[in-house]
Amino acid sequence: MRVYYVYQNAVTPAIAGGTRHFELAQAMQQLGVETEVVATDLHLATRTYLRRKSPKDFRAIREVYEGVPFHWIYASPYDSNDTRRGLSMVTAAWNSYRLLRKLPKPDLIIGSSPFPFTAYGAERAAAFHGVPFVLEVRDIYPQTLIDMQGDKGLKVRVLERTIDHLYAKADHAIVLAKGTKEHLLERGVEEHSITYLPNGVSTELFPSMTEVQRRALRQQYGLPQDRKLFIYAGAHGDANGLDTLLEAASLLKSDQRLALVLVGDGAKKPDLKLQAEALRLDNVHFLNPLPKAVMPELLGSMDAGLLILRKVDVFRYGICPNKLFDYWAARLPVIATTPGEVAGLISSAQGGTVVEPETPELLAEAITNFTVDESSSIRLGQNGRAFVEREFERTQLAKRLADTLHTVVQQAIYGSLRESQPTLSQVSDIKGSSN
Repeated sequence: MRVYYVYQNAVTPAIAGGTRHFELAQAMQQLGVETEVVATDLHLATRTYLRRKSPKDFRAIREVYEGVPFHWIYASPYDSNDTRRGLSMVTAAWNSYRLLRKLPKPDLIIGSSPFPFTAYGAERAAAFHGVPFVLEVRDIYPQTLIDMQGDKGLKVRVLERTIDHLYAKADHAIVLAKGTKEHLLERGVEEHSITYLPNGVSTELFPSMTEVQRRALRQQYGLPQDRKLFIYAGAHGDANGLDTLLEAASLLKSDQRLALVLVGDGAKKPDLKLQAEALRLDNVHFLNPLPKAVMPELLGSMDAGLLILRKVDVFRYGICPNKLFDYWAARLPVIATTPGEVAGLISSAQGGTVVEPETPELLAEAITNFTVDESSSIRLGQNGRAFVEREFERTQLAKRLADTLHTVVQQAIYGSLRESQPTLSQVSDIKGSSN
């Protein structure tokens, strides 16, 4: 079976960012599902091209990374979240559609959100080839914008119409959070057409590290050797609310036992650096985005993971942060500001603690508690590791995805065969006309 997996911001482990699509594609190759990834090489965080030298190079660039074919399509450049970013999404959608029409006919095409335009290009290409279309709903979009901005302007209305089109056209939907399923049901998607497939992790990539190795990694990145280090790894954007983390760091300035490490990039990072300078936070360390391949070792040199988000309603039921599973795979206890479904996971795993979002005092208190009670923190981290080994191994999730895709294809074939068979009345008409 041949599958095209389309997500605008998919990356390989050699690039900073989430590698869900690569890892699932690689695992499905072993299950007989030949999966090729279609993505742009305009990096989401750095907003630079990774495979082309010029924004005037419009080619689709093919690369095979560790057995997984990637097709890097062109998206127009942008600097901030304005109309140029919208144009970049539209060019990515158009170029994904153009490429998919030219590629050999697949058995199925997956379009991955949250940005709906590239998924729309995938849906149109599936219609062109006459094959099933599967929509992967990674975040409930644009509900996040509605909850954060409090209005439904023209941009949001266009996004809503596009995503509703995808809901209506999808032969099947994959959701990463259980709460997303309820949202899709409300939007008219039938329950039997929805599969829950959360983020996960390949735990074999996260080795247990010795104290010597931990110290060497910290030295390599210029981090303190004698403090408990709490790491946030991910986007530095509006939704993340990292100003709350810096406010907590300000409350902890006098505590020489701990420090915070922020790894990643995003629109808010320059402002966060200025905020840290203004507050004179020598207990906060910023690192540039790092390739996913080196993150397991860096996480292994830390003492706890931080999962920080703003107080937004949709985050209670419609997200599945990949960093949560990475932290646990690295045996880190987690401090999160995510009530709801994510909090339920942390409770089930007994792998950390949850505080209300946008409450720096409570966040600082939780960080202090983890610093003081080292044995409890270690136990929570071990619990998290056992939990992801049992419930969220990437190979298990890939098997579930492969089974789902096979079923969707078989249903499409059976449905087309059934439609091609004459009905009893048609048979009767044929017999009548021959007499």
